[in-house]
Amino acid sequence: MEFTFKIGENIKKAWSLFKNNLNNMIIFIIVIVVYQLVISSILNNFKEDSLIGFFTAIVSWFISSYFSYLWIRSTLDMIDGKSFNPFSKESQPNYQKFLGFILTTLVVSLCLLGVVGIVMIPLLIGSIVLGLKFIIPLVIALIIISLYFMARLSPAIYLSIDKDQGSGKNISESWRMTKGIAWNILGNMLLIFLFTIAGLLAVVVGIAITYPLGMILVILLYREVLNYKSNTEKIIPEVVSEIPKTEIKIETETIMKDAEMK
Repeated sequence: MEFTFKIGENIKKAWSLFKNNLNNMIIFIIVIVVYQLVISSILNNFKEDSLIGFFTAIVSWFISSYFSYLWIRSTLDMIDGKSFNPFSKESQPNYQKFLGFILTTLVVSLCLLGVVGIVMIPLLIGSIVLGLKFIIPLVIALIIISLYFMARLSPAIYLSIDKDQGSGKNISESWRMTKGIAWNILGNMLLIFLFTIAGLLAVVVGIAITYPLGMILVILLYREVLNYKSNTEKIIPEVVSEIPKTEIKIETETIMKDAEMK
């Protein structure tokens, strides 16, 4: 069974979800934009004070992660037939859930940075040995390898919210569920990315539409991968072979004859 993600059909599905939940999505996007403007203003005002700037950047990262959690959680609920409502009590994470999301995000980021670092070593050596003319194909190879690992590990972030489990299990399950279909996932992610940046052609209005649609498409892709693996993984039941019991009747006369012969 081959994994397929029909981008056209899913764009229609994402558009329907977007229209049905337009008000809450627009309000949430406005909240995020206003927050980003406020943070940018604070960072600009205190750019000469490195300590305050560093502290503001850390707080900003946690708040951005919180918004990301709300967006993913609400989108998953929306795909499951509920409404997109990041302002509801049900969408708010408790301490344990948010910590799991933060840890998973950090582990995925560190893994990707590790991959880039490991690949950079032969890249630098290759550029020195082979010459600078080979630097472009080596950089392309680095990008492809990094994108491959991103396709294998990115579902872990959604698993941390969807299944509410530890970061280690999220990483291992993400690696397992993308086995054999990583290039397919990567191709669809690139198509979604191209669809999203197409909003730049229509400036702000286009971005306000294609960006949330792109986010919905990414989570639809995640769910499609999750369902595909659930359907294709066969659970082989343990077969217990029952050995029929045969009753062997030994006549007493035969036993007596054997005893006499001995």
